[in-house]
Amino acid sequence: MPHTDPAQASGDLHPDTLSLASLIEELAQSPGTPLTMEEICDRIQEKVLASQEFALQQERSRIAREIHDGVSQNLALLILKMEIISRLADSDPPRVKDELRKVTTILESSINELRSTLNTLRSPGLGDRSTLK
Repeated sequence: MPHTDPAQASGDLHPDTLSLASLIEELAQSPGTPLTMEEICDRIQEKVLASQEFALQQERSRIAREIHDGVSQNLALLILKMEIISRLADSDPPRVKDELRKVTTILESSINELRSTLNTLRSPGLGDRSTLK
């Protein structure tokens, strides 16, 4: 019976990590013509690259969700606030001032969120910047 790693059994490992472990086990037990060291290294490198690409895609998806859930929602809210302000411009100047303060606060928050997201995109952990264009 094959040895089951506790981390594998609990699902703590990334699927490509499990694939890499499976590949190593498969290479070690494969009958027939043995693979050269270069072929083994090539297969392992393919799995590592696939795992890195998967991680990069996951991070891009997370950032896209952040932008959607944060900045884009705030921009939609600002449109509504500006419509309210335009309706109240003549009839309720004190409320217009209050709404404008709220708009400023939302804009400042959105700018900070966007800066944070952009800093994440610039981080070296996401690989070559040319792929992020």
